[in-house]
Amino acid sequence: MTASLAVAAACGSLNTKANTAGVSSSTTAATTAASPSPSTTARGNAPSTAARSTTPTAFPNPCVLVAKADAVKLAATPLDDGVKAGSAEDLSCTYVGPPTGPLAQVEFFVGDGAKKFLDVDRELGHDITNLPGVGDEAYLEDFTLFFRVGRRWNALRLTRLDDFPPYQQPMIDLAKKVASTTA
Repeated sequence: MTASLAVAAACGSLNTKANTAGVSSSTTAATTAASPSPSTTARGNAPSTAARSTTPTAFPNPCVLVAKADAVKLAATPLDDGVKAGSAEDLSCTYVGPPTGPLAQVEFFVGDGAKKFLDVDRELGHDITNLPGVGDEAYLEDFTLFFRVGRRWNALRLTRLDDFPPYQQPMIDLAKKVASTTA
């Protein structure tokens, strides 16, 4: 019996695209039919508060939190439209400068990735200073500002070939704006 199953499995794997599509569809349909909807309980009621609190929170669109006009003001140069990337719990928005220059990029990260970014920079020994007055907690290093609002971590990073000091206050102002609109 075991040998015949192994042979059948091996023979069936020769046409993986056709077999995978059929198995995936039927498996998904069977699983979906057998699984209750996450929005209802066995009685058809809404899930309890405990069930809702374990669901990850989707963060606001980072390209709305840091609008193009704000990114342009920070970079002090024209930028292309923002490109949103990531999952609902870990998002980013990137604005890049035109190919004709000057070199500029503004990135805004929202979620666990922003906190990981801070942790990695600390492990690497970056010069990071505490920055009071931005959100609930904030830290600044050259060209990057990390801040927390409630449980949500954010990171704002600017790439320029200039020295950082002329960009420091505009970066702080932008972080304060974002923190105050999402508190």
